[in-house]
Amino acid sequence: MKNIINSTVRMMLLVASSVLLSCNGNGENVQHYTNKVFFSGKTFSRNMRIDREENVSTLTSQVSVGVAKPENKDIDVRLVADAGMLNTYRNAYYDPDAEMLPAEHYDLSTAQLKIKQGDVASEVLTLEFTGLDRLDIDNGHYVLPVSLATSDIETLNGARTLYFVFKKASLVNVAADLNKNLCWPAGGGEVPADRITDDSYKGMHDWNNPEPFKDMETFTIETLLMLGSYKPASIEGSGIQTIVGIEDLFLLRVGDALIPNNQLQVATGQAVEGSVERQNISNSQMKLLLGEWYHIAVTFDRGMTHVYINGREVGSQQFSITSVDFSTARSDENNSQPRCLWVGHSYDIGNRSRYIDGRFAEMRFWNRALSQDEIKAENHFYRVKPDSEGLIGYWKFDDGAGSTAKDYSPYGNDMQFMTPPAWVNVELPVVSNQN
Repeated sequence: MKNIINSTVRMMLLVASSVLLSCNGNGENVQHYTNKVFFSGKTFSRNMRIDREENVSTLTSQVSVGVAKPENKDIDVRLVADAGMLNTYRNAYYDPDAEMLPAEHYDLSTAQLKIKQGDVASEVLTLEFTGLDRLDIDNGHYVLPVSLATSDIETLNGARTLYFVFKKASLVNVAADLNKNLCWPAGGGEVPADRITDDSYKGMHDWNNPEPFKDMETFTIETLLMLGSYKPASIEGSGIQTIVGIEDLFLLRVGDALIPNNQLQVATGQAVEGSVERQNISNSQMKLLLGEWYHIAVTFDRGMTHVYINGREVGSQQFSITSVDFSTARSDENNSQPRCLWVGHSYDIGNRSRYIDGRFAEMRFWNRALSQDEIKAENHFYRVKPDSEGLIGYWKFDDGAGSTAKDYSPYGNDMQFMTPPAWVNVELPVVSNQN
């Protein structure tokens, strides 16, 4: 129902911003609409998640306003707390228990925006909400309706109020959608031009610190992901979707020429007498359903490899390889350059044929093989402490904006995306009847 409401509001904006034309008696186009000011954005309800474990006390949110066509004067707009819209929110979002955010947690006395003469959008204003650690979010949640007020121009009814909703944070609240996108550990300097021949990779950055990923005899790779679609085998003959790894060395991926396109596999390779010896782990217990979140963990100890899905061991094998070097310097892999570590893609970089259609909420690398008990520990699927023993790469994919994902480990290898991903709101783990 929320999606229906948001679609309706967006439609109202489209109508407001369209120039409706007709012809007068002289055959000239004439405009027939009233210019109105509105909140910019695709949705008009913003979840402000309060994380008790992180001792969150202050949150911020950015807002701006716009008009359909420029005016010949400045437009001054005030933002006001609008308690009269609380019931509108309760009814529209089927949320009868929402309470008004107490005034002690915000100050809108100087919250003003200006659309300058000749412009159609204002500057961005940052709103700050404070003392949130004092809210009783364990037993309820709060809403602050903020409405537009101006004497210079009318406001658009369907887009004049923005609802800030204050709730207890889930363990995971944001994920990155990597459909036909890819990313890699970076954080360092720009890759030299002689390693980049594909223009789409211009400006990519190298590792900040690759040393912890070099010649690893023991490690664990973990991710929390959701597949959006399966890839037909007709695409480059295999239907492969890469999760993470290095082609023909060590990969987590879904599908292959002889493996169903809904089935996880761990694939390895090593050079032997001028060719590549390949091995893999995959079986019918490793199927992934669309639209379901899975925690996947792969442990490696001098070739002995175990695969876990949601804490349950689903496969194991002793591989021929006894160590893996993930630290290869970054390149676009053209001109016979060594292959390197990617997330969401591998092989045939120019065509991106082995991309993944998936959402990522967690990605971790450890320099030790975690035990099954550690993997199954309470809340381990959703978050770990950045200073955990052996954690050398930790990307939460919770940044919510931009084209990088912060590395929460001490090594600063922030993940760089080929293009800014779609950042999506999630609530993990799913709790029934959660407000």
